[in-house]
Amino acid sequence: MLSPLSNLYLALQNTIAALADTGGNPYFRYIDQDLGQFDNPRPDNRPPVLYPCALIDIEEMHYANVADNCQQGKGSITIRLGFPPFSAGSSATPETYKEKALYYYELEQILHLALQGAHPVLLDTTGKNILANIFGAYNRTSATTQRRKDALRVRELTYQIAYDDYSTQPTTQILPAALDLTTEFPS
Repeated sequence: MLSPLSNLYLALQNTIAALADTGGNPYFRYIDQDLGQFDNPRPDNRPPVLYPCALIDIEEMHYANVADNCQQGKGSITIRLGFPPFSAGSSATPETYKEKALYYYELEQILHLALQGAHPVLLDTTGKNILANIFGAYNRTSATTQRRKDALRVRELTYQIAYDDYSTQPTTQILPAALDLTTEFPS
């Protein structure tokens, strides 16, 4: 893909998909672009996702011009983590149920440990990271709970990232000189 942001999305999706427990079971069962799945329920009044899920949006990028028609971009990535309603986590709840009720915080931390300070990785067919020297590291800037009228638990994580876009840099082609050096010059 040509777009740095398309490749960033794929790298992020791959990173999240690789997160698994010791038995190899993925922590997140559904990873996709955030297209409003939580806000547009199916006829049975459930979002069209599997839980737990991660919905990704590269929300806002700001650009500054640098030399040779290149730009440096800096912006935010939002990851909305969705969880079905669990049991209560009150002080009267038995510990085993309370742990399940608070599991979403554990998954949030697992995801954060995988992202914070890491650079995006997307390997080509030869095993080379095509995003090396393009993107900076993920840096978390916020984590909030979405207040909802339904029973879903939605945590919204925002990370900042910067990158250098050289795709519009002019290319210079040096053509070989068409000189005939075998011809003698008149004296």
